[in-house]
Amino acid sequence: MGPGGSRSSEIERRFDQLTLALANGVPRRTVLKAGLALGGALLGSMLPMRLSSVAADPGGGNSDPAKLCQTLFPPGPERGKCVSSFAQTPGLLSQCANPLTICVSPAGVPACCPAGQGCCGGTVAQLGACTPLNTTQNCGVCGITCLAGEACCNGVCTPLNTVSNCGACGSACTGGQGCCNGTCTDLTTTANCGACGNACATGQACCNGVCTDLSTVANCGSCGNVCAAGQGCCNGSCTDLTTAANCGTCGNACAAGEGCCNATCTDLTTTANCGSCGTACAPGQGCCSGTCVDLSTAANCGSCGTACGTGQGCCGGTCADLTTNTNCGACGVTCSAGQTCINGACVTPCPSGQTSCNGTCVNMQTDVNNCGACGNACGVGGTCNAGACQYCCCSCQGKGFLGLTDSSCTAGAGFYDGTEQGCQNLCNEDLQPDSDITYQYACYSSPGTCDCGFLCLGAYTCKPPS
Repeated sequence: MGPGGSRSSEIERRFDQLTLALANGVPRRTVLKAGLALGGALLGSMLPMRLSSVAADPGGGNSDPAKLCQTLFPPGPERGKCVSSFAQTPGLLSQCANPLTICVSPAGVPACCPAGQGCCGGTVAQLGACTPLNTTQNCGVCGITCLAGEACCNGVCTPLNTVSNCGACGSACTGGQGCCNGTCTDLTTTANCGACGNACATGQACCNGVCTDLSTVANCGSCGNVCAAGQGCCNGSCTDLTTAANCGTCGNACAAGEGCCNATCTDLTTTANCGSCGTACAPGQGCCSGTCVDLSTAANCGSCGTACGTGQGCCGGTCADLTTNTNCGACGVTCSAGQTCINGACVTPCPSGQTSCNGTCVNMQTDVNNCGACGNACGVGGTCNAGACQYCCCSCQGKGFLGLTDSSCTAGAGFYDGTEQGCQNLCNEDLQPDSDITYQYACYSSPGTCDCGFLCLGAYTCKPPS
C-alpha cells in the first residue's frame, strides 16, 4: 500500500474516534473543530498522489505551480491565490519535500516548514503557521489530536498502556511484565497475577499467571509441588494419608487400638484385623492383645485370658472338670459302665481296702512296691507297714547261742522273714530252743547295715547307717 493508503487508514481511524466522542457527549463544537482539522489531513493524504500525477506529466512537474494549483484546487479564488503565492517564491515547490510543509507567512510569502513540522491553521497558499507534528494536538498531521492516555510516537497517536509503549513512547516491558498504570509491572505476583490488579486471595499463589489454591495435591505449598499417590496436602505439606495420625484426610486421627486400613480408622483387636490391617485369625482363634491366639486351651478357654483351674480342661470353649466319667483325663473321654474316673483314668473299682495302681488292685498298707502310694517301692530288705516302708533288724544274744555273745543278724540269709515274730522264732525256737537266748528287734525308716558276726555272709539291710 502506498503512502496515501496508510495515511487514509489513520484518518479513517480518527473519524471513528470522533464519532465515538460525539456519542459519549463530547461538545459538538469540539468535535466539529477536530473534524475540520481532519479534513486538512485528508487533503495532505491526497497531495502526494496529486503531486505524483503532476510529476508524471511531461509538460508540468514540480516546476509548474499553476499545474499543481490546478490539480489541488477547483477553479475559483483558492486556485488563484495558490498561483499567486507560488509566483512570489519561484522554485519553492521543488525545494519543499511535501507541499503540506509550504506555509504562507503573515507577510504573504510562502516558505518550507522545518523537518518534523507542518503548516497548520490554514491550507496551502493561505495564512498558516509551521507547527511541530509530534504533539498530542498535531500528531503526524495538523489537527490529529490524540486521546487521553495517548502520546504522539513517531507521528502516530499511541496508547501508553501497552507493553511496547508503557508510560512513554518506546518504553517496552520485558517478558512476564504488563503495563499497569503506565509502569512495567511483574504479572507473576499475587498483587498482579496474569493481569494488572488481579490480586490473589489468601492461601493462593500466582502460578503461570493464574491465582491458584496452594492446598491441593497439584500445588501443595508452592506452585507445581505435586503430592504422590496416597498423600494429601496438609497445611501446605504433602502428607501420608495412610497413617493413624492422618487417616484418609488431613488431621483425621485414629483412636487408641485403631489403625488406618484403606483410609478408614479400624479396630485392630478383631479377628479380621488383629494387630495390623488385614491380619485375619484362623477359625477357633481370638485376637488377644493384637495376637491371634487359640481359644481352646486352658490358658484362653473360649475367650482371651479365661484360664481354667487345676484339674480342668477347655472343652468346647468352656472350662470342664477332667476327673469326671464324661471327661476323664481329657475332653470327651467317657468311662465304660462299671468304671470310675480316678486320677484322670477310667478304672474298674477294687475290693475294699485295695487301690488300683496302673490297673492292678493293691493294698497300699502292705505292698512293698506300692507302699502308701502307687509306685512307691521299698528298698531291699524293706517291708511295708501301715503304708510306710521300714527296715527291721533282729539280734540274738546268749551264751547258748552257738557259744557266742555277740549280736547276730540273719535277715536275708533265708532264716528271717523280717517280722518281730520271725525274729523271736529265729532266736528262741529255730536256732536254740533249749538255750537261754534273747532277741532284740528294731525297725527303721531307711535301710542300713549291721555287724552280723561270722554267721553273716555279707552286709544286710537290717539297721540304719551309723
